[in-house]
Amino acid sequence: MVVSYADWKTLSDIGQAFGTLSALISALALLGVARSLGLEKRQTRVAELDLVRGMRLELLLFALQNPRLLPLWGYPTSLSENAMIDRAYVSSIFVYYDVALASGYLEELELRGAFSRLFERDDCRDFWREARVVYVEGRSADSRRFAAIADEYFFLADETAWLDSLVVDDRRPAAHVEPVRQLDSTPDRRADSRLAASLLCLQLLSRLVWCSAGFAVNVRHSSGGRRNASMPRR
Repeated sequence: MVVSYADWKTLSDIGQAFGTLSALISALALLGVARSLGLEKRQTRVAELDLVRGMRLELLLFALQNPRLLPLWGYPTSLSENAMIDRAYVSSIFVYYDVALASGYLEELELRGAFSRLFERDDCRDFWREARVVYVEGRSADSRRFAAIADEYFFLADETAWLDSLVVDDRRPAAHVEPVRQLDSTPDRRADSRLAASLLCLQLLSRLVWCSAGFAVNVRHSSGGRRNASMPRR
């Protein structure tokens, strides 16, 4: 059987096509293997973190049952035991959400809904204000993603709480100030007028006395002069 040149060319084109297709299939297979290895590595990392955080949770639960051990976890001794227990529980909630997001057990939308409720509380905002740097500067991309979502709702809730405090201060009733009672000056004015009238009367009376005394002296002098004039000279 004689094969023509056209047949050989057709067979060559078919072989090249199958070779290209085989190369594409091999590349896709390699990509699938790489992806599966990446997912396996990620799952291993998550499992390790889950193990470490599970150990931490067990130790923390034991400390919650014995609050005197909570200062060993860095909680200030200035806080009461109840305050330290509340702070430790809030910390456990954030650790849970971090692991749940990293493992894919919790969707981002669910995490946003949880943060919108959590940051309405003062104790949750106080915790994140102190602990956020650990998540923001974390090595893993999951921790930084977790911190970015938390920061978004934290700053929004913190600003809202600050504005609400201003509104409450504006609505707070002003301190009752007793009106200054103006003293009735009418009695004083009457007393002053009476005193002035009395002084005026005294002045007039003194003038009358002086005038009367002067008139009496003049009468005496005039009567004495008349007596002297009527007496005969010796």
